[in-house]
Amino acid sequence: MKNAYQIAYGKSNADVLAREELLWPEIKKKIFKLCECSKNIMISIFDIRKKTFLSCSCSYEDLLGYRPAEIIDGGWKFWYNLIDPREARIIQKQISNFIFSRQREINSIYLNYHIKTPSGKWCFIKHELELYHINNEILLLNYLYDFSDRESIEKCLGKKINSVYYNNLLDVDISSRELEVLKLIANGFSSKQIADKLYISGHTATSHRKHLIEKFKVNNTAQLIKRASELMQL
Repeated sequence: MKNAYQIAYGKSNADVLAREELLWPEIKKKIFKLCECSKNIMISIFDIRKKTFLSCSCSYEDLLGYRPAEIIDGGWKFWYNLIDPREARIIQKQISNFIFSRQREINSIYLNYHIKTPSGKWCFIKHELELYHINNEILLLNYLYDFSDRESIEKCLGKKINSVYYNNLLDVDISSRELEVLKLIANGFSSKQIADKLYISGHTATSHRKHLIEKFKVNNTAQLIKRASELMQL
């Protein structure tokens, strides 16, 4: 897991732990200033142990229309209420599991979903969550990007960005083609039907199904659909 010295200075020294303790007040001040002054990226810092937001960039108001104080005071409950209802349940579950899980093997995830602005407009955002152990603190850094224009362009091109996608969440690494196959499987398509729809051979379609079952560490297609549905919107 990354440390404070690396965050602020991008360095890695053998005595980094000692430097952390000595420099932490200075580093923390620098990180918070960078967060609050960010213009191009929405950034917020959440204290895992205190269960509260410590800082939030002014860019939330510039890009989404919400004041930093609304995010800090309202917390995750306020944020979850802004998410598209079709995505809210799974997004809330994944963020909560990531933040409050006792297992700290995974230090980062990313999510794509829609947020409603005060004007009623839907913004498509990419949300990156990074965990950092700093001295005796565990901080969650949130980086959010407005992908609305990209979504509009890709819609014109007939391509859809996955609304909810986090293939690194539980060490499940699937390709875009495997994701296509997975969604068709979830919709009841047989391997032959998948092959016809995607213009691939029946053998390739069957291989994709087999690999997905292996990657999700399940025993059959029914378990695959159930497990995948818990992790992403199909």
